[in-house]
Amino acid sequence: MASSSAVAQEAAAKPHSATLRVAFRSPGAATMAKRSLEVDEELRPEAVDCSLSVDGSDLVFRVEGVDERAIRLKLSSQLDMLGVVARTLREFGDEAVSRG
Repeated sequence: MASSSAVAQEAAAKPHSATLRVAFRSPGAATMAKRSLEVDEELRPEAVDCSLSVDGSDLVFRVEGVDERAIRLKLSSQLDMLGVVARTLREFGDEAVSRG
């Protein structure tokens, strides 16, 4: 477990943040999207952190970064991948969610 000073240093190192909520048709669809997006490891963990969570039928992105550019790049990448996930869920619908 990280000490409180280590957590404070990490927060200071990534002083910028953004939160984005994306609504899905159901909690199952939001969970499927979250699991699909969690597969890839962060390429630049020293510059940006991204956490995903599900709140009801919303997928919540929380991004923290060293600057606004790092956050913008991460959100842009995540939204591109989210577009693929959303199109797949739309194409296969509840069948994809029930198998997940």
